[in-house]
Amino acid sequence: MKKLITGIILLLLIFNVSAQSLIESPYSRYGLGEINTNTNAHFFSMAGTSIGFRSPLLINTANPASYSAFDSLSFVFTGGFVGQYSQQESSSGSAYPFSIAFNSFAFGFRLAPFWGTAIGLQPYSSVGYKMTSTYELDSVSTYNAIYSGSGGLNKFWWGNSFKLFPNLSIGVNSSYIFGTIERERKITFDSSGFVNTKNTVSRFINDFSFDAGFQYEAIIKKDTSGLNNDIKLTFGATVGLPSTLHASENNLSERFYTLGGADYTLDTINFINNIEGEVNLPLSFGAGFSIGNSRKWMVGADFRMQDWSSYKAYGESDSLQNSLSLSLGGSFIPDNSSISKYFKKVTYMAGFHYDKTYLQLRETQLSKIGISFGMVLPLRPVYQNSSSIKLGFEFGKMGTTDQNLISEKYFRFVFGINIKEHWFEKRRYN
Repeated sequence: MKKLITGIILLLLIFNVSAQSLIESPYSRYGLGEINTNTNAHFFSMAGTSIGFRSPLLINTANPASYSAFDSLSFVFTGGFVGQYSQQESSSGSAYPFSIAFNSFAFGFRLAPFWGTAIGLQPYSSVGYKMTSTYELDSVSTYNAIYSGSGGLNKFWWGNSFKLFPNLSIGVNSSYIFGTIERERKITFDSSGFVNTKNTVSRFINDFSFDAGFQYEAIIKKDTSGLNNDIKLTFGATVGLPSTLHASENNLSERFYTLGGADYTLDTINFINNIEGEVNLPLSFGAGFSIGNSRKWMVGADFRMQDWSSYKAYGESDSLQNSLSLSLGGSFIPDNSSISKYFKKVTYMAGFHYDKTYLQLRETQLSKIGISFGMVLPLRPVYQNSSSIKLGFEFGKMGTTDQNLISEKYFRFVFGINIKEHWFEKRRYN
């Protein structure tokens, strides 16, 4: 109990301190920014492969049907943070940003033999960029156009899963999406004969969205030793329903001068407060499977697609395209019952993913490719309570330097904690 409370307090402090954007990428300028899909360290280490995975030790938000796997006595908590180091290259130069931020936290348990529930908070999208372009004003003067953005959206969700039959479960996540995205454009001149201008647009988005899923689990090889080593095959599918999110926008235009590296306002050109609007989240769906024995090995694959071509914010589409993702991942435990050799009880994970992102710039739809790996480091159990530290790492690449675009190579890491405690057991002795 003390471990759980300490873990929750620590993660809430991390969330308050590091609520800044996870990333610094020029590509987060478009749409809602970079969509965050791999928030759990376990599935992050398998390149996000998760739709067909279910376990009493894991909270799998990618498929709410998985919550029915919780056992009757346990309370599961998970959370952590994520960091990223990038190498961004273009025809005009290079940049090497680093960022670290809260990742997610969640807890889940079983309410009835047929009913599992989970609740949590995680980032939905991240915006973080700053770009400068220089233009000639005349034969002797130039001006700079500086574009920057920050913020992102968070998702507070509550999920429920119901076991309709011994092998079939369905589930629904009800989510409240909220957050602010701020975008700024500055025009600065190198001549004192012109006045610098700045336009800042702050957009606050908040509303509900829903996603659902199912999982079907079948035993393909029965274990006769009584050690629960059955080999199981699990199919899963998910759908994210289209949502219309409420939005409110402030638009400020002003003239300013810069002194000592700081901006000082001269006057306000225009200010429009509380412009009401809508942001449309498009339909998404995914399917996947897993096969194996959770005490020894598991492998699986996922396919995901989202109809971003129908995305609109304040009536504008931002020229987004449908996104597609393919991933393959798995895990391996050398000897789950080993007592003397610790690293034989460690879970080792790896995965690969290929994504077509929703960005199409200069007639080029940008793709992302990455490999990931990680491990689950079990901590010493106390009275049937088990905890672990999870480490995940990913090397990836996105974009291209063709057509004067930007190529990004990144290294991303996730640190997570997972706590499973027995809360609902009646003890014979006090």
